Amino acid sequence: MKGKRIWAAILAVALIVTALVVPQGSAYAAENGMVRVYLASLNYYGSITSLTFTTNGSYAIESRPEIILSSRGSYTVQLLGNTLYLSGDGLASSVDMGTSFTLKQYTDSEGKLGAISFYNPRYGNRSYRGDMKFDIKDGGLRLINRVYLEDYLYGVLAGELSNSFPLECLKAQAIIARSYVYNRMISGQPNYEINDTSSDQVYKGYNSANDVIMRAVNETAACCSSTAIPTSTPTSAPPTAARSSCPATPGAAPAPALAAT
Repeated sequence: MKGKRIWAAILAVALIVTALVVPQGSAYAAENGMVRVYLASLNYYGSITSLTFTTNGSYAIESRPEIILSSRGSYTVQLLGNTLYLSGDGLASSVDMGTSFTLKQYTDSEGKLGAISFYNPRYGNRSYRGDMKFDIKDGGLRLINRVYLEDYLYGVLAGELSNSFPLECLKAQAIIARSYVYNRMISGQPNYEINDTSSDQVYKGYNSANDVIMRAVNETAACCSSTAIPTSTPTSAPPTAARSSCPATPGAAPAPALAAT
């Protein structure tokens, strides 16, 4: 019982912080409820000039419709001079992509979402949902992940805590993380709203095994806003309203510990 009261107190504090921090009004989110995350962690040890990624799902480059990407392919983006080049499966040779391009995510024929995966020097092998923009900054590659808020929060809880934490603790963290990113999403920044390191919130992308984290994010969606927030990519199902409200007295027993990812 004592443990339940402690988690209830933590959740109550998170709600109070949210009430003080989250701006009121209709302008909570960026376009379509998506947030642009600069993957600053990729350049943590110095600017990178190439990156190899794999696709697992449906992707396209709208500015270059002649380029057909495999749903399970491997590709490399390389910066040479002031130009990005793309090479990989199905491409006869490296393709000049100019100074920027965006991989846009789509649902597949079964309505499912995939992810792109690559090695992150700071966080190890990671997967990311949403669109991924490649451009050039300070002589190196810059990646900006445009992702729906719920998918972003899954990655934040995985970075700041882990899937092995008790459910009520994860719920408290989800409320605080959501209120923080809401404020960044209305800041009007031209290129991105937030980065993926501890200078903002650690964000480690998407992992379908993080079931407790996903439950915590989903069950606290209505705590910060009653605004409908889309929960998947732009070409999937229409946006849905926030799924549930916070319990008046959080009293559920902590979820069993699972292996951290």
